[in-house]
Amino acid sequence: MAARPGEGATAAELRGFLKERLPEPAVPSLFALLPVLPRNASGKLDRRALPIPKLEATSAGGYEAPATPAEEAVAYVWRDVLGVPRVGRKDDFFALGGRSLLLPRVRHRLEQELGVRLSLASLLERTTAAALALAAEELLLDELERELAAGG
Repeated sequence: MAARPGEGATAAELRGFLKERLPEPAVPSLFALLPVLPRNASGKLDRRALPIPKLEATSAGGYEAPATPAEEAVAYVWRDVLGVPRVGRKDDFFALGGRSLLLPRVRHRLEQELGVRLSLASLLERTTAAALALAAEELLLDELERELAAGG
């Protein structure tokens, strides 16, 4: 995708644009923003000259550390599953390089860490560490309320 002359686009804007038009697995997790595409002597795209995209800060305000034990658990699992050095509470799973095929592994690992089984739909809908941690906390509270209502 190319921006109009004089207009820039951020990786987040490109990701949002593509999310509206493509299924989640088809949306790239990394982008390289270039002023022009490299061409070879015959004018064709020189794929070998393309830079390797680098992982950027994925949250709008930069890194924000996990604030709750549930957020820390989500960040820990994502770091391990995705092989990234750091996950903040506002970081997006798919922007960090996550794919839908990894979600069952994430769900299993979160069940081990938090003792709650999240639905795959929750994992797809709540893509930031903070939002997913909140979903896990809500499930834990629901389970606790059911146990208390059952008398023990």
